[in-house]
Amino acid sequence: ATQRADLPTSGASPVSSSRPVTPAHAAPPAGPVTPQGAPPASDPRTVAVRSAYAERLAMGLARQVGHSLEKPRPAAPASPAPPRPPEGAPSDDKALLRALHASAQVTGPLDRIAQNVRRAAGLEAQGDLAGALACLRLAQQIDPNHAEVRVRLETVERTLLKQQSEPNRRKATEQERNGKLAEAAASWELVARGEPSDAVALLAVARCLLGARGDLRKARDFAQQAVAIAPRDVEARAQLARIFAAAGMRLNALRELEAAAKFSPDHPIVKNLAKELR
Repeated sequence: ATQRADLPTSGASPVSSSRPVTPAHAAPPAGPVTPQGAPPASDPRTVAVRSAYAERLAMGLARQVGHSLEKPRPAAPASPAPPRPPEGAPSDDKALLRALHASAQVTGPLDRIAQNVRRAAGLEAQGDLAGALACLRLAQQIDPNHAEVRVRLETVERTLLKQQSEPNRRKATEQERNGKLAEAAASWELVARGEPSDAVALLAVARCLLGARGDLRKARDFAQQAVAIAPRDVEARAQLARIFAAAGMRLNALRELEAAAKFSPDHPIVKNLAKELR
């Protein structure tokens, strides 16, 4: 009998052809198979079956040794552990917000102070002392105990008040003449703050405060400053004596009267004051 040309003869090696022949009775596996019966990897229809089989096999091995097996997951990058709160500190969100607010109160005000100080320096360089003073006052409101801001504010304020001393002096004189002693004391104080060595302005503040029945302690301080600048000024010592007398400090008043009498015993102010203190 004649053999077919496209089939190998008995005992011969199979010959490749351009088109593989599949037996008519062969069928693809319908479900999971054993490793010996697993279809070749080149068959695309068995990829899902092989994966499911491998997974079931691995889980079975894990159960045999008493361990659980999860699907492999990509490792997440390690993140630094958050700092532990101090003992007794609450761990809720409100505590965190309070901590952040406290931190902002430490660093934030410093930035705002620096901004106001820089702005004040720029305005002062332009000659705008009033604007510079306003910025420094804002900085002082943030931190009233800031020494550098306080010193700078006093310097700028004194410079500005010195420029305004003559208008303030005229205003104070007019107010005192019209009997507005409280307003006059405030205006004279502006003059004295602009010119701290002006004994006349210092004494005028004390005189107006005493006449307006104002703050006797403040009046005493201004009168003492005037006496320190002009110790031989009879009027200054007499004014200080009257303030002591109004405060009920008779011995201090008599002491100032004696000091004034040493410099000018026949001065009318001394004689009048002696009558007042009898």
